[in-house]
Amino acid sequence: MTDEEIQQTDTAKDSDIADELKDLGSNLKKAFQKTVNREKSKELQEKVGAAFDNFTNGVSKIADDAKSGDLEKSAEDGFRKILHNLNEKLKDYQNS
Repeated sequence: MTDEEIQQTDTAKDSDIADELKDLGSNLKKAFQKTVNREKSKELQEKVGAAFDNFTNGVSKIADDAKSGDLEKSAEDGFRKILHNLNEKLKDYQNS
């Protein structure tokens, strides 16, 4: 793989993560707005709490890998998956 191909791959990965983070911000805002207008805030707290626990654990793992110099594709994929799952849970809540 050439340096240019590696750079393009890294840029695509960064873009995927950036897109997930943008979606996360948007979904958090929508979920908060819905919760304010809804009596089921306890349900949201439990769902989002569990999602944030997963998110926190994943971020900690990535931080540990980055510190040790082992930030590999699997860690990046894990972070992307955590963000995606968090966004999906928030979307499910919004649609309930």
